[in-house]
Amino acid sequence: MKNKITATNAEDFEKQFVELLQTNSTDKGIIYIWKTESNIPRVCGESDILYIGKTTQSLRERYIKGKSLDIEKKYFENVYKYVLEKYGAISIAVEKVDNTELAQKEYEKLSEYYEKHKELPPLNRSMPPKKEETNK
Repeated sequence: MKNKITATNAEDFEKQFVELLQTNSTDKGIIYIWKTESNIPRVCGESDILYIGKTTQSLRERYIKGKSLDIEKKYFENVYKYVLEKYGAISIAVEKVDNTELAQKEYEKLSEYYEKHKELPPLNRSMPPKKEETNK
């Protein structure tokens, strides 16, 4: 499947992940959202969102360069394998955003999620600062 990750082993995960990145290889300046097929229970309610991120690069450049792809591969056994078994296929939704608004848009998406579920998405570790705070 080119638009979804359904892997049952690390080798297939890497292959499907790279294929998924290829489908989003040209747009730069994006907000991207990792989603699952079924909703994941949250503190308040449930959601299909696994991660919300941003990049000034293309999604492919964001993950293929450096250590990012290696990190995702290592997460397979500890995180993605379980998520795939319990909540189904993983896909990535992409929203093109002007680079000057990227940080603010990411903050807004994470804030909306936090307001609704009283916590961040499962793979987000911290809330980015508001744009006004980064300019101080």
